[in-house]
Amino acid sequence: MSDQRFISADAAPRLTSHLRALSLIAPLQRAEDNKGMLHVSAKTAERVDMRYLALAAIELLIDRMGAGGTAGRAELIEYLADLARLQSRNLSDPDATALAEHVFDGLTNARDRRARFKVRLFDPDQPEGVFFEFALLRAEPLPDGTVGYPVQDALDSDEIMSPSATLSEIRDRLTKLCQALESQDRTGDAAAARWRKGWQYIRALPEIVEDARRTARSHLHGLVGLVLNHLFEAGFVAVDERQDGNHLYVATPRFRMMLAEHASVPLLDLARGASEARENAHA
Repeated sequence: MSDQRFISADAAPRLTSHLRALSLIAPLQRAEDNKGMLHVSAKTAERVDMRYLALAAIELLIDRMGAGGTAGRAELIEYLADLARLQSRNLSDPDATALAEHVFDGLTNARDRRARFKVRLFDPDQPEGVFFEFALLRAEPLPDGTVGYPVQDALDSDEIMSPSATLSEIRDRLTKLCQALESQDRTGDAAAARWRKGWQYIRALPEIVEDARRTARSHLHGLVGLVLNHLFEAGFVAVDERQDGNHLYVATPRFRMMLAEHASVPLLDLARGASEARENAHA
């Protein structure tokens, strides 16, 4: 018979707050751990502390926020590249930029399409654990149509974070939505039937035509580009321009308000329908 002793949940230490604090710095450490995967000179990059660059970016943005400002991606990349060269004098400009972009992508969680970080923490009082969601930097539309990156309070909720995506990500999400509507239409779904003309048109388009203009109606990629240009001109999205052309589009409060106004009508109809169904059931 085993004489192994078991610690009860009541006697286990409560460390959730400490785990939350450690989770906040995990993306900084990940940038340091993964720098060896970058296509840069290993010898010169080894001298660059990526955690220092990440903290420097946050410090700069906090200072800017104190004065009512922020900084864009291009400015942050240039600032971090300078700090990288300060740490390693023989670092080339392309390698310094690559390291800076790696840190920026880590802070914005680019690998998960800029979603909030989500970790599971052990808590003796919660058998399933505690899920902690947070963000470090978020894309925020600015009045001049550009995008800034203020530091994100880890306790902020998703409701105040502006949705953001690249053209390719929007195209892919639209494709998946139309595929889902096509499948639902086969089962007689009313919503899919209502929007059949739209999703059939999109499904018939080629995804991308390499020889065509970036914004053209002849392919889905170009059509999405045209729509985004119109949204930008109307002040519904801001644009964080990238040198490779894969710009980041961020929804403005004006756009989100418009969507809320359009969504409120069918939601009100649903609520009325549910209310009438309950009244008829009790009649």
